[in-house]
Amino acid sequence: MRNIFGLEFKVFSVLAGLSLVAIVTLGFMIYALNEGNTNQQLASRLAQVNTLSNSVFNRSDNYLQNAPRSFSDYNRDLIVFYTDFSDDLGRMDSLINTTRSNYYSRARSALAENLHISLRTQQLDNSFNRMTSAWNVFYSELNEKLGPDKNEPRLEWGTEYIRNNQALLQQVMNESILFLNKDIRLQTQRMEMISYSAMGLLGFMAIFGLLWFYFGVTHRIKHAVAGCVRVSSGDFGYQMQTRSNDEIGTLARAINNLSMRTRLVLSMVDNIRTANTHSMALEAIWDESKPLFDLVWLGLYKLDSDLENMELLNAQPRSWSKMLNKQDIRAQQSPMQIIQTQQPLLIDDMEGFSKTKPTERLIRGLTLKIVNSKSCLMLPIVKNKQTWGALVLVSESSNAFSPEDIKLLMNLTPLLSDAFAKVELMQDASDDNLEFRNTIDEPERISA
Repeated sequence: MRNIFGLEFKVFSVLAGLSLVAIVTLGFMIYALNEGNTNQQLASRLAQVNTLSNSVFNRSDNYLQNAPRSFSDYNRDLIVFYTDFSDDLGRMDSLINTTRSNYYSRARSALAENLHISLRTQQLDNSFNRMTSAWNVFYSELNEKLGPDKNEPRLEWGTEYIRNNQALLQQVMNESILFLNKDIRLQTQRMEMISYSAMGLLGFMAIFGLLWFYFGVTHRIKHAVAGCVRVSSGDFGYQMQTRSNDEIGTLARAINNLSMRTRLVLSMVDNIRTANTHSMALEAIWDESKPLFDLVWLGLYKLDSDLENMELLNAQPRSWSKMLNKQDIRAQQSPMQIIQTQQPLLIDDMEGFSKTKPTERLIRGLTLKIVNSKSCLMLPIVKNKQTWGALVLVSESSNAFSPEDIKLLMNLTPLLSDAFAKVELMQDASDDNLEFRNTIDEPERISA
């Protein structure tokens, strides 16, 4: 079964995390750049308004000090003074209205306010309202003083109104400029702090990702390669330590399994070939199979000629040999199945199997008498195309025998069959020699 939290998921998560933080950081820096540009434009417009306000006040003050006393002078001032004066007032009105519109068009963001990077504050909102309100009143009353006739404005009344009311308007404007510059500085400082924090987090995640990739991927791959080279060099049985369930851990376990299987095959070929008794042959199988399959019991059964009973010839551990000696298999389906099909029988849940099939006395006896018996594999031993017996392997692990394990053991059964047949021939020859000696010795005892 595929592990959804394997190496592929981990690598994707690390890369996705780095990409997400990088995108958020880049997006925030773009937002900060746009905010800075907008703030600069806003502050520049207010500075222009302040400059124009001072210019209008100075023009008005100079006009009052040199007010015309004749129509010719008045007509001259309409051309020389009033044109620029009117243009400055119009520009001021346009700039103030544009500044107000741009300021209030900036949507309020809950995220920006929570991060304290929003320029829209209640204090600044109130200040802009007072400034625009004061200007509208000032500009409206000034136009009233100048009169409705644009060709013959009352310049002296208008300039006098400016001198009397300009200080209040300038105070309101200066207050807005002060609050705006203060909020821009605070916003810039907070955005710089957040930008540095985001870049620091990105750097930390990058370093963490590199370290994780080295120790979690590269180093483990090198370790797996070293183990594979060691096994390929002939160190069969070597086991790498692995605690992970990801792809590299699966590879390491596969190499360990291959190493143990290779050792199992070679050891069986070498040790069983020299075995002289069933005990020696079974002990060779036990020594190599126990760590690979977590075995708790191994038994060799032989069928009688009528295929009605099985006799336990030997077992590992030996102290359990007499517990499960003879089995009447006529009513037991599992032994009869391997006799007839000459195919292995796997029981992954021995306890559940024995409960659902009470006639299976062999499996029930193994479950009751062998501690920690969880799964069982019965292998047929075939001699001259006839089922000679069965090799029973009991493991303390559930699902201990994979399809690959069963296939490997089935490929080894011809070797096991030959070894057990050789042992049986040697024992028969030994028994014949003993009987022959007893026959020779019997007349000598009679004559004596």
